[in-house]
Amino acid sequence: MISIESLDRIALKVKDIEASANWYERILGLQRVGPSSWNPYSVYLQAGDIGIALLPAATPKPSRIISGDWLILDHIAFRIPGKDFDHAQDHLKFHGVPFVVEKRAPYCSILFKDPDGYRLELVSIDQTSALI
Repeated sequence: MISIESLDRIALKVKDIEASANWYERILGLQRVGPSSWNPYSVYLQAGDIGIALLPAATPKPSRIISGDWLILDHIAFRIPGKDFDHAQDHLKFHGVPFVVEKRAPYCSILFKDPDGYRLELVSIDQTSALI
């Protein structure tokens, strides 16, 4: 059996690496940690043990997959403390990021998209009192 310690990173193809990197820094607070020698090919960002590698799309004008039921990555969820749930919503509003809140015990989620349309989720399991 293989012994996996953790998920190391998620790699996303993006239209504009610099714009996406700036968005992830500003909106989610990730920090660039990869060597500058990776630029401009890729940017590696990290928050705690979570890593996201941003890679260039293969064509100058990439498009999203058409809607439907495809076997692709559905979304990326980031765990946040329950005490930060309201602040996260205020932060997204301040930066003009549209979002939806879903509350399904025991989870409270904030759902939104990044500049390339990847679905993201901020999830807390500490907010269950609001669900009862």
